[in-house]
Amino acid sequence: MIALSTEKWVSYGLTVLAKQGHGALKADTLARSLKVTRGSFYWHFKDVADFHRAVIALWRRQATEDVIARINALDDKSARLPTLFRTALASSITALEKAMRAWALTDPGARQAVAEVENIRVRYLEQLLIAAKVPAKSISSRAHIIHWTFVGFSNIYGDIPEDRTAILDELISFAISNTDAL
Repeated sequence: MIALSTEKWVSYGLTVLAKQGHGALKADTLARSLKVTRGSFYWHFKDVADFHRAVIALWRRQATEDVIARINALDDKSARLPTLFRTALASSITALEKAMRAWALTDPGARQAVAEVENIRVRYLEQLLIAAKVPAKSISSRAHIIHWTFVGFSNIYGDIPEDRTAILDELISFAISNTDAL
């Protein structure tokens, strides 16, 4: 029998969420798939709701703080927006995004986290668009359109195949265009 840390349980929870959805985030199901006892689960979490809160918190951090830190670490500021787009449209992110949004349809905690993440993302996109010298009156609209594009993409494709890079390049061009016309 292996011992699992709280962090490993929560990380595994995110993996299961992305692959099987929130319905699979149950103590029995997870313990069985990890070949451990339910006692291991309850050693780390008061109850399943406590575990769900931890999974949501990890997703929130990974979906905002971790991505923003990686992008901000780029020395070339002009590469930040294109790198963000390519990072955000990776399969591991889009599959989890789709699963979180499905969970948010039925769970108030997930719904609140998704709303907070959306707000953080849009504000960050606005900062990147300001740095790209996009006209001020277009910044908020573009930030929302870009985020909606990501949300739509994650719910349709789940990954960005190589033949879709032209679409991604066009999105980047739209985002940093210095014209007011959308």
